[in-house]
Amino acid sequence: MKKTLIIFSVALMFCACQKDFSLWREKNEEWLKDKVSYINNLPDSIESGVSASGLQYEIFHRGFGEVPKSTSYVTVKYTGWLIDSTQFETSTGTTFIVGNVIKGWQEILCKSHKNAHFKIHVPYDLAYGKDGSKSNNHFRIPPYSTLIFDIEILEVYQNSPADLN
Repeated sequence: MKKTLIIFSVALMFCACQKDFSLWREKNEEWLKDKVSYINNLPDSIESGVSASGLQYEIFHRGFGEVPKSTSYVTVKYTGWLIDSTQFETSTGTTFIVGNVIKGWQEILCKSHKNAHFKIHVPYDLAYGKDGSKSNNHFRIPPYSTLIFDIEILEVYQNSPADLN
């Protein structure tokens, strides 16, 4: 009897969590839809739009030079937020392989140049999806989260930079 009660309690908690995340998902999807209007009404001086995948972008500076490929290394400066303005990450210079990051980043990086500066709104399916991202058993990024990033590409390398070897 005790074992059945424990299983029932765990099932109820799981359902409650799923319900909470479904509300979070709805809130994120509504927020993203509202942003389409915002993106489409920015001044002509800011290039902006929505890609076929649903990635929303504002380009403040197009940059110049090399365009990264999925196998390229890039060094970027960035800040990431949830839609409730919670900042979850920031870096003044991180180097990584383009193909190793979330799909929303891969999409925009492979269309940008060195020194480009832009803001993106990444739908959950181009970010961490329905599972979110955990750190120490706590959600760093909740499931179904739309993510906002301000990104500047500092460097593009076609081969691994010497300091990463």
